[in-house]
Amino acid sequence: PGERFDWPRLARAGIGLWPEESEHFDRSADAVWAMLADVGYDIADPIAALRAFQRHFRPERVTGRIDWTTARRLAGLAALCR
Repeated sequence: PGERFDWPRLARAGIGLWPEESEHFDRSADAVWAMLADVGYDIADPIAALRAFQRHFRPERVTGRIDWTTARRLAGLAALCR
C-alpha cells in the first residue's frame, strides 16, 4: 500500500497509528533524519526514507522534501513512539 491507501481510516479502526501534527518540531534535515530513524525508517537513503514516510503519513504530497506539514506530522509520530 502507498499514498492511495486509507491509512487514517485504519488508524481510526485501531489498526496502526495516525499522528496529530506536533506544534513542537525541528525542520532541519538532521532532526528529520534522526526522527525518521527513531520511528524505524532506514535512513541509508534519507530521501527515499522521507518519501516512504510521506507515502504513509503525508500522502497528499510525496516529494521527498522536508515541508512544514511533513516535519510536524513526523514529530507527532515520534512523540507517539516514545
